[in-house]
Amino acid sequence: MPLMIRGIMAGICCFAITAKGLEPFTRLSGSGADVNLFNMAGSNTIGAELGPELVKAYLQAKQVQQIKIEETGINEVKVTGNVPALKKTVSVNISAHGSSDGFRQLAAGNVQIGAASRPVKGSEVSKLGGDTIRSADHEFILALDGIAVIVNKNNPLKQLQVKQVADVFSGRISEWTQLGWGVDLIKLLARDAQSGTWDTFNSLVLSGRGALVASAERLESNEELSRKVANDPNLIGFVSLNAIGRAKALAIADGGNHYIKPSAASVATEDYPLSRRLYMYSLSDDDFVNEFLAFTQSPEGQVVVEKTGFISQKVDRLPQTNLSRMPKDYRDMVKGYQRLSVNFRFVAGKADLDNKAVRDLNRLVDFYAQQGGNKKLLLIGFADADVKGAKRALLAKLRAKVVSRQLTKGGVSHGAVEAKGYGVLELASGESLAGKTKNRRVEVWIEK
Repeated sequence: MPLMIRGIMAGICCFAITAKGLEPFTRLSGSGADVNLFNMAGSNTIGAELGPELVKAYLQAKQVQQIKIEETGINEVKVTGNVPALKKTVSVNISAHGSSDGFRQLAAGNVQIGAASRPVKGSEVSKLGGDTIRSADHEFILALDGIAVIVNKNNPLKQLQVKQVADVFSGRISEWTQLGWGVDLIKLLARDAQSGTWDTFNSLVLSGRGALVASAERLESNEELSRKVANDPNLIGFVSLNAIGRAKALAIADGGNHYIKPSAASVATEDYPLSRRLYMYSLSDDDFVNEFLAFTQSPEGQVVVEKTGFISQKVDRLPQTNLSRMPKDYRDMVKGYQRLSVNFRFVAGKADLDNKAVRDLNRLVDFYAQQGGNKKLLLIGFADADVKGAKRALLAKLRAKVVSRQLTKGGVSHGAVEAKGYGVLELASGESLAGKTKNRRVEVWIEK
């Protein structure tokens, strides 16, 4: 059987492998009883639990027995299992010392998969052979996550603007009284410099607004940071969404008064200002590496994503939300529809769908078929705030039509999809590239 279906067919990237389609190991090269399948390095957010659990689920689907996840060092594990028919043990080594380390190890050829909680940087691209690493064949969005800004539950603070968060972590706001309560100094916790969580926070919050204050305590673990905040009312920090623990997450707004709490729904749509994607990158042409990466994109792989506390990429109906604060023309547009958990976004500066959107097309086609294929889909495109006049509506509708065309190529009937342009309805300030990318989107709604 083919190990992985890669590529775009009719504009949709298809990943046909499921756990049921994975065959047991029938061949393993190399002498000896222990066969290393591949190695992974990178993000602690992924490597702490999600990566090992995905490898475990993949091996289970291959009918490997007696699977164990064993610590081999600080933030390092080895996943092993037995293949009785071949009298061999298979293993995968995972180190989780930060996204930057993952790209270094990948470039050095020490690992076959780099796990990252941020996209690859331009400086890293050149060391990995050029822009090929950013293509859909080599960049895999694994899950969605949100960076939660957390305080102690006894702290009465409920919400902050992104700019206020930047002011706190850069030291311009240093006392709780400046935020409306208390008299003590604010104590800061931050992830370590190797962490993708730190890179994302630095990019989304601090970039252009200042540097992290030198007095901030740096920690390698999300969980340790959360525990400390939960035990001290004067601490504030940031962690991955699945590591909030006994702390309290604040609602965040990026300009305006649209404060959003990190939640499964707000992160799934990437509406939450500090939402992010978790990635795996690979340049390997090894069958087992490619098969594993395809498994991470499958429904079974996305179940593991959910079980480990992250947000999967499955398409589903979102709970009904209060739209009373939204503009009336927007409320009128979506009347009779229910929002789905997917937004389509575009490559920066282009009209091309990004890698996640390309794969989400296939997920949406499958979801629509499961609904019976007799409900209307409403696609709402949004334009950039710096686009003037009538061009706004044209650009917004153009984005919706890009998605519409790909859905009809994928088998959804033309009459079942309605593409509309709203104009501008910003989720982020649009001052940064990340904010502009977030605002350039197409929402998906389904008839109730």
